[in-house]
Amino acid sequence: MRRLSFILLLLFAFSFPTEGKKVTFGCEWGSGISYANYHVYNYLYENGRRHQGTELEMARRVNANFMVHLGYDISRIVNIAAYLGYEGISDSERVLPLTLRATCCFKGSKADGFLTYLDAGAGFNKEGYHAMMGRAGVGYRLCLTSVTNLDFILSYRLAVTHPELRDPDSRRPINEGRIASNNLFLNNISFSIGLNF
Repeated sequence: MRRLSFILLLLFAFSFPTEGKKVTFGCEWGSGISYANYHVYNYLYENGRRHQGTELEMARRVNANFMVHLGYDISRIVNIAAYLGYEGISDSERVLPLTLRATCCFKGSKADGFLTYLDAGAGFNKEGYHAMMGRAGVGYRLCLTSVTNLDFILSYRLAVTHPELRDPDSRRPINEGRIASNNLFLNNISFSIGLNF
């Protein structure tokens, strides 16, 4: 309870108007659908034969995400922010994404209006680095107070992972030295809501 009170006190303190305020922070949460995931691979069997191929998975998968950010207004319309969060990228894969985002608010970051953004970074799991990630999005910003706003965002996210490959005969994992390429492209369309201070 004390932690929640402390967080609410911080949010309340930062929500007062401050002349020339440049530092921003907030949170974003949403849900998305993964569809048309594409796997490209090329490796050697244990018996020395080369196996290469592509697979297209059309099944739909729903995943959620939650992120917090700390940013800085480098101009009246552009904000650069670091995002950290928790996100599902497939049925069984969850990552902690760490990305850098550039957001452009066409009417200014302190006004109602349309916005667009690009971000890029990496997703980490308990083993360490897991995926390269990038997003592009469009949205609408609704200003609630002079320093608080709400963003409604539609975005496309691409994550590239390297799933485990197994020899089809022995079912043993393929040694990394025998893998020429192994990339799984995970596509996702999501809707998110962001609260910024």
